[in-house]
Amino acid sequence: MQTLCAEAGVIYKLVPELPGLGISGVMRWFQKRPMILQSLLFKTNDHFWFTFFHEAKHVLQQRKKSIFLESEKAEQSDEKREEAADHFAAELLIPCDAFEHFVAESARFSPTSVKSFADSVGIHPGIVSGRLMREGYAHYSEPVAKLREKFAWR
Repeated sequence: MQTLCAEAGVIYKLVPELPGLGISGVMRWFQKRPMILQSLLFKTNDHFWFTFFHEAKHVLQQRKKSIFLESEKAEQSDEKREEAADHFAAELLIPCDAFEHFVAESARFSPTSVKSFADSVGIHPGIVSGRLMREGYAHYSEPVAKLREKFAWR
């Protein structure tokens, strides 16, 4: 990821999370280049990729004097930009129309139905599972939660 980001002119660093702060990502400008710092705060692939693309949208917003924090505890000083970044990440990972159709057609979400939908849109089932939970369609105690892959530092 560092190489691909560098080719696009973006500095990317994966950093350990800071205990108690709840920060999963930061985008800021450093020496006239955008820089994304990302942690493994929640240690699952759905959260990791959502955070990355959320911060990538902040790069595209070109707000060179702003620092954007992806955190449950961060102040929402610029709600419209945060909402745009959330929408960008969600749409890029799973097209909203396809997701809404999937949700409308399913009374319950089984691992099999999530895997089938994930295959149809070309994304890992853990990403679908995470979105279902994030948007309140499934609970973290349900079997679909186990479709998310866990990350760990080595």
